Amino acid sequence: MPPRLRRTAQKVAELHLGSHTGTHLDAPLHTVPGGAAVDELPLEQLAGPARIVGPACVSAGGDLADLTVIRWQDVAPGLDGLMPGTIVLFSTGWSRYFNTPRYLRHPSFHPEIAERLVAAGVRLVGVDTLNPDPTPLPGSSGIPQLRFHDVFLGAGGGIVENLTNLGAVTWPDPLFSALPLRLSGVDGSPVRAAAFSSDEPTDSWTHGRFVTGAGSRRPAAADGPRAPPRSRLPHRRAGPRD
Repeated sequence: MPPRLRRTAQKVAELHLGSHTGTHLDAPLHTVPGGAAVDELPLEQLAGPARIVGPACVSAGGDLADLTVIRWQDVAPGLDGLMPGTIVLFSTGWSRYFNTPRYLRHPSFHPEIAERLVAAGVRLVGVDTLNPDPTPLPGSSGIPQLRFHDVFLGAGGGIVENLTNLGAVTWPDPLFSALPLRLSGVDGSPVRAAAFSSDEPTDSWTHGRFVTGAGSRRPAAADGPRAPPRSRLPHRRAGPRD
């Protein structure tokens, strides 16, 4: 008879979350009838060389006013020479207001930016806000206008929302990945978003030389009241949904 195994304590968590919880990926199906679901997006579209762009209206004047509309001329200088397939991440600094009422009054991006990104061959874009389009405020009525979504998702692209810590990615030519759960037929998924240096050899990634995420214990700024320490990965554990 085999020896009796000793019973040990085990922990199993039960998760309840939506497809747009925390840092997440919008698949075309989110706003496009018949569009691709999250499990239909090729993984190579969701990882690769990235360009982090700080809109000129942010760098020139510091903090943005509530509900600012960022236009093409504000981001064009940072997108010069963009190669097809580059992942574009917009850094507005608005993630500092996460878990506050002001987070809903984030800047939005004019749909011309989406049109130009699509024309340049960009297939994935990320923002450090709740939404690249204006988010309806409490008490507002009517159908939300998601013109950036309609253009970019309508072209088969993906949108990553609720990024954070983009300002900590200071090295040139970062690599970025935002891989979703393989949820069949679903319009989006939480992701573990990561930015890391292309100078590191692949065998060093397992030693923590890439940028790690919200679960990391590396020293970094707090994410809000009672939030765990976060590291230099643009990632949210949880938060509002668009």
